[in-house]
Amino acid sequence: MTKNYYLAVWGVGGEISPKEAAQQYAVFATQLPSRRFDEGVYRFYCELTRHYPELEMMTDEEMESSPWACALEVAEDHVIMALLKEWYADAFPLILDLAGVHGLICYDPQTAKVHVPARRRLKIAV
Repeated sequence: MTKNYYLAVWGVGGEISPKEAAQQYAVFATQLPSRRFDEGVYRFYCELTRHYPELEMMTDEEMESSPWACALEVAEDHVIMALLKEWYADAFPLILDLAGVHGLICYDPQTAKVHVPARRRLKIAV
């Protein structure tokens, strides 16, 4: 049985701990109204779906080359993705890279790991 692998991206104004990220992820998962429009999230979604289109935009044959287990959950301020487990190694580096390019954190709820954009790490280190 294939287990899906979940990831979420969103913008954060400052530091965020794994516990705070887990709490925010839980809020997103309850499908409460979005906080605000985040242009970085929108740009991330547009670039991501150029690489891996949404399932409803694909033919049955094309779906075999898709990492998505189901439709992406896209809101004004976050994106939650369910990857097929066998696609994780291929898709995760792209997701992480695009999140960094757009200044978004990437949260992995399976491991409670927060991936901070590289430019934010540089600001912290200085």
